[in-house]
Amino acid sequence: MAQKFVPEAAEICEKSIKKFVSLVGSVEKLLVISGAGISTESGIPDYRSKDVGLYARISHKPIFYHEYMSSYQCRQRFWARSFLAWPQFEQAKPNVNHYSLAKWEKSKRFLWLITQNVDGLHLKAGSRKVTELHGDALNVGCTACDYTESRQAYQERLSKANPGLEERRLAPGEVAPDGDIILRSGIEKANQLNKPIFVVNIGPTQADDLAAMKLDLKISDVLKEM
Repeated sequence: MAQKFVPEAAEICEKSIKKFVSLVGSVEKLLVISGAGISTESGIPDYRSKDVGLYARISHKPIFYHEYMSSYQCRQRFWARSFLAWPQFEQAKPNVNHYSLAKWEKSKRFLWLITQNVDGLHLKAGSRKVTELHGDALNVGCTACDYTESRQAYQERLSKANPGLEERRLAPGEVAPDGDIILRSGIEKANQLNKPIFVVNIGPTQADDLAAMKLDLKISDVLKEM
């Protein structure tokens, strides 16, 4: 089912991949930024991909922080869907992309990995030089105090408080990915400092016009050559 959420990519061009690998190989230091696309091969859909992204398949939209904090109904909706989606989300495993980037840490060229994802798959794959911009979905915390607990423990409490709800099931693929963040300003800063930017993503990104090279391919088709 994992490949079901990988959007259709451009035809693989060995010449382009070799050029991309050569350009990346010439860079002295590497900072990697990953987003939802890296986890689609683990069965977690992204939001925006054509035909297979969450927006393309269902009408539900993410709840923003200010909505969550100001509306009891929004919080109910959030946790109801989170409760139903958790079993599938929690079972997701790292894929070849996560493991490949974890191995990159052994290189002196590797600086850091910044991920927009909350699935924890980079850490599960062994990455340690990683910053999770949005935190992770594996733990929950009270918004009024410092109390925290594991998401699984909270799932068990939700189950006891809502008997019968767990009998409902989301359709396969309704598990939401992470949120995303506007990275354009940081990417522009790197460009101003003459730092080369390389992009591997199926579909457009905010950095396409600044990239030294962009490949519209599955990340696994590129990483296996690096």
